Amino acid sequence: MGNGGYELKDLDGDSIMEIVTSNDMFAYSFTNYAETRFPTEIFKFTNGKLKIVNNEFVDLVENEIKEFKKDVEDFVKKGYDCPKTDTEDTFNTDAGSLKTMLAPIVADYYSIGKVNKGYEYVEKMYKCPDKQNFIKILKKDFKLKIKETRKEKWLK
Repeated sequence: MGNGGYELKDLDGDSIMEIVTSNDMFAYSFTNYAETRFPTEIFKFTNGKLKIVNNEFVDLVENEIKEFKKDVEDFVKKGYDCPKTDTEDTFNTDAGSLKTMLAPIVADYYSIGKVNKGYEYVEKMYKCPDKQNFIKILKKDFKLKIKETRKEKWLK
């Protein structure tokens, strides 16, 4: 569970407890730990295994997304500095701070099957020249992309 801790909660009133935690996958990725936001992960014990079930609690996840978006919009409204090139390091910069707010939004959307909405939001809010590199990192390193079916892979 990383550094997020966890709570046992009956989120759906079925008398079976879910495990609610946060995923610290973005710790130190874009800026310092203290600024990093962590997306929620909800687990359920099913058929002898823990299974991530965020898609069963879309309202809860979308409420977190709204909170993260408010932080982003407040930050953007104040203005932020971008690197001059797409290869410049953004760790512990305004751009890095914004990335650490946007990344969990993408992850939360991914967890409920709406990852494209996350990337649309990144496109809208992140105006720095390294935007495509940032998106590539989220898709490749953090695997936040639409899963292809075997047929789709075969057709490529």
